Amino acid sequence: MRSLILFATKYGSVEKCAYLLKEKITGEVDIVNIRKDKVPALDMYDKVMLGGSIYIGKIQKEILRYCREKGALLKTKKLGLFLCAGEESDKRYGYFETSFTRDLCEHAASKEIFGHELYYEKMSLLDKLALRFAKKPRSSYSRLDMESIQKFASSMNRD
Repeated sequence: MRSLILFATKYGSVEKCAYLLKEKITGEVDIVNIRKDKVPALDMYDKVMLGGSIYIGKIQKEILRYCREKGALLKTKKLGLFLCAGEESDKRYGYFETSFTRDLCEHAASKEIFGHELYYEKMSLLDKLALRFAKKPRSSYSRLDMESIQKFASSMNRD
């Protein structure tokens, strides 16, 4: 089985999660940052995992565009969708419907929120100001959910 983990990240949390996930996925696994790397043809893969982070309620536009362009082909694969999102309530699961097309959400074998991290020192001035306005912490921290990453991997490893 050959798998692709395709992601977009703003400050690196999703990339970190993609590599943590790769360690738990059986078989050959390729990782592609859609913002930096050439995306390989999907016909080479049995499983595809798509991920991004939520900023101001939205996923990266590159992931949205890719899902719209490749949706029909993605539905022929075992598909997993993951997000890094800071929202702590159950409403964060609604981000799947706003980040991916409805048919991909329905087709996905697994959907998980992997938690989030904040890299304050990497943030743009605008993002730092938004944090201040929202009265959020002004220092870096990690709240990744290793159980969610494992649960997602276990689901994707089942044939």
